[in-house]
Amino acid sequence: MSCGLGAIILVLMLVKHDVEHVSDESERLTADLERLKETEEQLSAKVVNTLRAKAATTGEVEALEAEISKVQREIDQTRVEITQRESKEKELEETIKTIEVEDNTDVVENRQVGEENYLIGLKVEGKRIGILVDSSASMTEEKLIDIIRRKNMAPNARAQGAKWQRTRRVVNWLIARVPVTVSCALLPSMTRPGT
Repeated sequence: MSCGLGAIILVLMLVKHDVEHVSDESERLTADLERLKETEEQLSAKVVNTLRAKAATTGEVEALEAEISKVQREIDQTRVEITQRESKEKELEETIKTIEVEDNTDVVENRQVGEENYLIGLKVEGKRIGILVDSSASMTEEKLIDIIRRKNMAPNARAQGAKWQRTRRVVNWLIARVPVTVSCALLPSMTRPGT
């Protein structure tokens, strides 16, 4: 018993002896607790700010995603329209290929129609009509070098010049449109390159 009593006394002395030390420790712990509470409040504020920033960023990202989706839909629609136009163009090309075009290489008709027809707004009237045609070498070709070459050829070769052949077709066209009641004469102005 005396050992137990001694132990209790010893414990009481120790406890009483460390009372000041315990209060210092308690103050330190209280200060640490206050510091931790301030840190918690700061961290909570940072978390709230971070969440707000994240929400704002999420809103921006959603807006950008919506804009991207809208642009993608427009691109898809444009592709569909382009495809439709291309198919219509192909259909039109096929339709054009199936149309038969009359091959009339000689646009100047020289058959007698016996009616007046006007060329470049020029009305030809009267009982006698004279058609004057320049038949010099310049009427055989378009370019000067080609004219000089044709001029030095035989008369039959000169008559084969592109410009002279076109002139003959025009004259035949004019003669074919002279009214039946009119007298018409063709007068060459110079030596003809050929017949």
